[in-house]
Amino acid sequence: QPELASFRVPFIPRLKPWVYWLFLLIKVKYHPGKNGGLVRLSYREVRERKWHGLQRWSLISETFQELESKRWIERAKTGGLFGKTNFYRLTFSFDEYGKPRG
Repeated sequence: QPELASFRVPFIPRLKPWVYWLFLLIKVKYHPGKNGGLVRLSYREVRERKWHGLQRWSLISETFQELESKRWIERAKTGGLFGKTNFYRLTFSFDEYGKPRG
């Protein structure tokens, strides 16, 4: 698995660090040739990373919502209740890395 630090993301001072961490985690898990570029990422998986700032379920939810509101990601499939996992898609409105060509 690639290191998160290997991806270059321009600094935007208005976002909290954990917003970047979550975005970079989604980018690390992004593989356009697999599952149509959808990224499966559960709140539990994010919490298990033990990143400062992303230990509370409510803050993890707010961080996903912030990325969605900034249009850096979009929720492709809603997981629903009882531990179902959401699927996300990169929008490429922020950067071009991994953007399908054509």
